[in-house]
Amino acid sequence: MNSTDNPLASVPPQLADIIQLAINTFIEANLPSIHIIILSSLWLGVSCCLFITLLYSSDPKKRKTLLFISCIIAVGFGTVPSILVLNLLIKSFTATVTDNANLAEEMKPYIFSLTFFSFWSSICVDLILLIRLVPLLRLPGAPNKTAVLGPLFLLKLGRIVVVSVFVFDYTKKSKTLPPDDPTQLYTVVLHMPEPKVVWCLQLADNAMLRSTSGYVQRLRMLFVIAASNFVFPVIFVVIELILVTRDLGYIALAAINVSGINIEIIGILFATISTNSNLIDTGGSASSGRRESRVIDTSVTRQIVFRSAPTQSSGSTASASDIGNGRSSQALTAGETKLVGFQHQNHPDDLSVKAE
Repeated sequence: MNSTDNPLASVPPQLADIIQLAINTFIEANLPSIHIIILSSLWLGVSCCLFITLLYSSDPKKRKTLLFISCIIAVGFGTVPSILVLNLLIKSFTATVTDNANLAEEMKPYIFSLTFFSFWSSICVDLILLIRLVPLLRLPGAPNKTAVLGPLFLLKLGRIVVVSVFVFDYTKKSKTLPPDDPTQLYTVVLHMPEPKVVWCLQLADNAMLRSTSGYVQRLRMLFVIAASNFVFPVIFVVIELILVTRDLGYIALAAINVSGINIEIIGILFATISTNSNLIDTGGSASSGRRESRVIDTSVTRQIVFRSAPTQSSGSTASASDIGNGRSSQALTAGETKLVGFQHQNHPDDLSVKAE
């Protein structure tokens, strides 16, 4: 390092050594918190970029849908925890000796907000997945809607109730804590059952949604949802349960919590952006497949060839003997261009019977 780049170059050597030692000691003592600051900053930047991509890849019509509005809410819920963590850590760094007496009291609003948004962001993401699951239940062979959506709705309702009870009890217990020790705010959470119950319900919720992934995979790009929003959140929730039950420190829990929330948000945004770019919207893939299978003949229609049995089409419909193994979609009139569709009994999706 050049002398011009060293801010301690103009300081006497003995004083410079003392200042350098103090800085090194401070950094070593707060290195885990510095790592979380860097991690939260990175996730915040990624979330903002994906949010802009979500707006850019959508049109005004899609922005009015419930799915898009839910994605916007999820981005907001997932971005706020990163901002709160940054404010908490920076405030703890910049606090003076006189501020430490009331540091816990000043941190309580941030802690309560962080608790609320951390749990509600996961619930919001799962609600988006539930919205995407509803159109798939209309597909042939899909199970009963009540049998699938009923347990999922009850699990989400249970998570909402437990989170509400947790925030209320946490606020009540924090009033009795000493104002000069912010770590007590974390210690209280370790002895409360509500966070463990919420994470266990989230595991059950994700596991139940994962069992329906066979229907999700029928739409090509929705496989991304199954991978990014079921597997990875479950892994992070399991790690959070281990950290809480074994009391391994709030630094590691904060890093896992911030990362887990943002991975869920990124997963749902990536899936939404991918499906929008591939023109896969709710309920549209099945009908588009049928439209692509039809054959349009632009010439004047005289005869319909079906199993080598000609049928005259001058002002009449196809006879019953010719469509014994299929059904005609339209009456045929000579001198007009026709869109002819047949559906065979053994091949219900094969509509590509040629009109000649």
